[in-house]
Amino acid sequence: MYLKNRLLLSSLINISAPLIIVIVVAFFYIMIYSNFSHVNIGVQDFETFIEVENRFLNIQKKISKNAENLVNTQYQNHIISLLKDFGIDIIVYSNSTDLFSSIDLTLIEKEKCIRNVENEKYNKVVQLDSGKYIVDYETIRIKNIEEFHVILLSKTSIGKFNFQRFYSILLLVYIITFVITNIILNKIYKKQLLEPLKKLCLSVEEITQDNINRPIVLSGDNEIEELTEYIELLRIKLKESIEKQNRLNNNRKVLISIMSHDLMTPITSIKGYVEAILNGVIKDKEKINSYLKNICNRTNTIETMIEDLFLYSKLDLQQIVFNLQKCDIEEFFKYFIEDMKEDLLKKNVKISLENNLKHNKIVLVDFENFKRVLTNVTSNACKYLDKQHGKITIFLRETHRDIIIDIKDNGMGIESSELNKIFNRFYRADESRSGFAGTGLGLAISKEIIEGFGGNIWARSKKGVWTSIIISLEKYGG
Repeated sequence: MYLKNRLLLSSLINISAPLIIVIVVAFFYIMIYSNFSHVNIGVQDFETFIEVENRFLNIQKKISKNAENLVNTQYQNHIISLLKDFGIDIIVYSNSTDLFSSIDLTLIEKEKCIRNVENEKYNKVVQLDSGKYIVDYETIRIKNIEEFHVILLSKTSIGKFNFQRFYSILLLVYIITFVITNIILNKIYKKQLLEPLKKLCLSVEEITQDNINRPIVLSGDNEIEELTEYIELLRIKLKESIEKQNRLNNNRKVLISIMSHDLMTPITSIKGYVEAILNGVIKDKEKINSYLKNICNRTNTIETMIEDLFLYSKLDLQQIVFNLQKCDIEEFFKYFIEDMKEDLLKKNVKISLENNLKHNKIVLVDFENFKRVLTNVTSNACKYLDKQHGKITIFLRETHRDIIIDIKDNGMGIESSELNKIFNRFYRADESRSGFAGTGLGLAISKEIIEGFGGNIWARSKKGVWTSIIISLEKYGG
């Protein structure tokens, strides 16, 4: 809209500026001419002159249409009578004869008038003994055979003034001013419109050539600057998309590397057990059963790794739709702890619930995936326990808006500098990798699921003492 207004304003300037300058030049020209020639010419004089000129023009058209009647006495009287009403006189003559005249001039005066008009055609005012006249002169040819010269005269008080030269000067001034105005406006356009557009085109060309690191500098008028800003945002989005794609590619490489390593260990074990059985190295039935159990365990490990990877991929691509249902969080955890208790006791880990909920206990969750999250967290806690007697305590508390689930263990803890990394995929792929089995996706999957419920998950820890995985879920109807 601003650019449209600027173009409209520029068009007005392009038209009005030359007109204003022409008016100023006309004023000074008349003032200077009046001072030097001692002839006063005012606005009224110009209005009178223009009015007379218009009358002359209409009469010339009328005479030209009926030129053949100029030799007709009746038509001559008609013309003279018509012109008298307008205060205009006429002299019509040819090279060979003097046809008629409405002005009572002596032969000498008439010859003087004709001579002045023919010699000074551009002086629209002539001085005769009988006074000053505005004159106009036209030659009319009848049937391309005979020429007639028509002089129209109207008495005036205007001094001798070359209107033709005056108009020519004004026209020349208008043309020059129009050209200069155009040049100035074009330079302004070039600076404020064309140059920014050229820079913008070069920047877009760089983007098409995958050079997206150079910022686009805002310049030009409002619309150009706004367009540049949009393209800069596009460049930033494109850069972020490429960087994200590069990260995904790097993650894919890491994934291939990690999964190759993780799969190689159980597969190598399975291969060794199978070869030992097939080659008859192991013949003892009890030993063979033990080997088969180990093969089954390694197969389950591989299956779990593939399931975790597949689930995380679907979560990352947002291909899982959660079936959110109302859940009484207190009843859910009573069931969950009862279900987990026996398995954890076999690992010498005690699990307990400390419930501090008093008001609304309902949240919206997908039961199957919520249980998966809690299983991941408790399994992770058991994996990193370094005490003879493990302990996992689940604290339930609430805020005005949320229910807080705090799953706390008495394990080895985590360095504070590492807390913000444990929810990253393949986090365990550092120096602790060789010590613990698993995909390293458990907490990353848990984070994706909880955020899919509209909740949050984070961790707190004290190195060597405890670790808490904390989940917040919004109360249903709270």
